[in-house]
Amino acid sequence: MGSSWTTKAGREEAALSVHDGIFHSAALWNVGEISSAHKAFGTNCKSCHDVYSLPLEAQSRPAASAASNAGDQNVIDYREHIMNTLNEQSDALGMILATTIPPDNAAAHLEIIALTASTALKAFVPKVPGGQSKPEVWSDWPDFSKRMNELAAKTADVAKIAQQKDAQAALPGVIDALTCKSCHDIYRQEKKK
Repeated sequence: MGSSWTTKAGREEAALSVHDGIFHSAALWNVGEISSAHKAFGTNCKSCHDVYSLPLEAQSRPAASAASNAGDQNVIDYREHIMNTLNEQSDALGMILATTIPPDNAAAHLEIIALTASTALKAFVPKVPGGQSKPEVWSDWPDFSKRMNELAAKTADVAKIAQQKDAQAALPGVIDALTCKSCHDIYRQEKKK
């Protein structure tokens, strides 16, 4: 028995199946392709999935609930790692813009920000409240996702300028691309001390 679902963009997101009483799923991330880990191991999924798949009957046990709570924390941790990467790279660019350090690595920082920004929205797709994310992330998803997509597009444009011309040509666009505070004011709560 197997099933799959499709995103609004028409991409298959995952395939689900049950074999020998074991629940199996193969998620297709980002652009609808199998992850690089799945590609690296080819079709030999059994070795990983024997370890990481749960029998169907185990999913309804209390232990599965505890695993879900641990999974929720993993989702929050991952999301915070993505956002922290954006923050750290933005801080490095801030130092370059303030001329406190030479601009030698500006293009690399711009590329890292663009790549990270392109993955950031996906980190919020699982509706797992917690961390510094306010509930408004999900209750006002259209606005939040629009802002995240704009961040990804603008940072990609700035990184492209740095690649095609040079970092100095791209630096004036950094301030317009990194509108982090306007989003944080609405969707991020301060860290608890």
